[in-house]
Amino acid sequence: MIVLVKKRRFFTVIATILFVVAIIYGYNPLMKNILYPTHHENIVEKFAAEYNVDKMLVFSVIKTESSFNEKAQSSKNAKGLMQITDETAAWAFEQIGINNYADIFDPEINIQVGTWYLAKLINDNNGDLVTALASYNAGSGNVQKWKEASGKDVIDLPDIEFKETENYVKKTLKYYDVYKKLYTTGE
Repeated sequence: MIVLVKKRRFFTVIATILFVVAIIYGYNPLMKNILYPTHHENIVEKFAAEYNVDKMLVFSVIKTESSFNEKAQSSKNAKGLMQITDETAAWAFEQIGINNYADIFDPEINIQVGTWYLAKLINDNNGDLVTALASYNAGSGNVQKWKEASGKDVIDLPDIEFKETENYVKKTLKYYDVYKKLYTTGE
């Protein structure tokens, strides 16, 4: 009972603080600077332009993958901002022409590899973001099986057999929608 009361108080205090910050700084700056940041904007813009990917999608993938933690490392050994595995890094380094001793935790290298890979998946899947994001998360082999099972060239959310991947795609697309609303309105 005491723990429940303390938890309730804690969340009440946090909600009050966020409310006060929103009033002081405004809702939009709070959303932009705290909840939907654009860290490494110059790097993201550079590689989004080079590989023809919407920079807001790149920010959305980074937010979903690592919450902008440059040193993030998953239980499956995916690394950095865009959570690149060693296998994907080695393949991408060869394809892009990056020195294979490059540090995948380096934001510039990580964002370049992640954006290049994302662009490849989008192109391989006829521009379909659900299929591309599912491939980014679960691998192209799994997505190919889901395509075959559905009898389609692209997949829809119900075709995704891994709940984690379905949630990943939903979350990334939600972030993408918010990023576009926050940062591209009026441009």
